[in-house]
Amino acid sequence: MNLPEGKVIITASHNGAFVTKCLNPNVPEQTAEIAQAALDCSNPGAAILHIHARDENCHPTGTKAQFEELKNVIRHK
Repeated sequence: MNLPEGKVIITASHNGAFVTKCLNPNVPEQTAEIAQAALDCSNPGAAILHIHARDENCHPTGTKAQFEELKNVIRHK
């Protein structure tokens, strides 16, 4: 594979679907924590953010509403 010289795409995945604070206290679970982690990754240059949404009880969720909320919070930070 030939990549353009000097070009790098950085992908950040800062929370997993099933990893919780019980397993790692640094894992972002709440919307504000996930949004801050996304910013912390994008400011130094991450081009892609791989995000797992959580509901109000910190359980993994794939609802459109939760992802919309995350998107809005990230874009307005």
